[in-house]
Amino acid sequence: MKRILSGIAAVGLAVSCCLSASAIDQSYLDQITVDAMGKIYKIEVGTTVGEIKEEMASRGLTISSVITRDGILVSDAQEAGTYFSSYIYPTKVSRVYWAVTGDVDGNCEVNISDVQEVSRCIAAQNTGVSAGAYFDYPGFYAADANYDGKIDIMDVMEISRIIARHQNG
Repeated sequence: MKRILSGIAAVGLAVSCCLSASAIDQSYLDQITVDAMGKIYKIEVGTTVGEIKEEMASRGLTISSVITRDGILVSDAQEAGTYFSSYIYPTKVSRVYWAVTGDVDGNCEVNISDVQEVSRCIAAQNTGVSAGAYFDYPGFYAADANYDGKIDIMDVMEISRIIARHQNG
């Protein structure tokens, strides 16, 4: 089983520096967050749907029916992507949306296209458009790469770091 090491899964053609799963520290799963508003976020690039299901099961939550935004059923072996959605039990909101850090466009990759999109959002904010209006719900959480609740140059830098880690292995 191969997986992309580190960071964030987002837009474009990200460089895939792969290691065997046995060589990877699984502690990144601990940071995955499920909130009462119906989102799963802080998912690192390369994390599979099956790994997320297992992590949620260890927390007493069951995830089923993971689908893409186009309604296509996702296998457990597939890497997680922003805009995936699923049902999760038992929670107050049954349908949750996924946000992979840096995967702003939801293509399961992080690359320069994601950096450009976050930069456009910052420019739009300078003309009075809020980040919440620029990005939809999962996109905002994917773009907030440093998890501070706002979209700014620090997120551009963090997404750039993720891309660099992929290129340098």
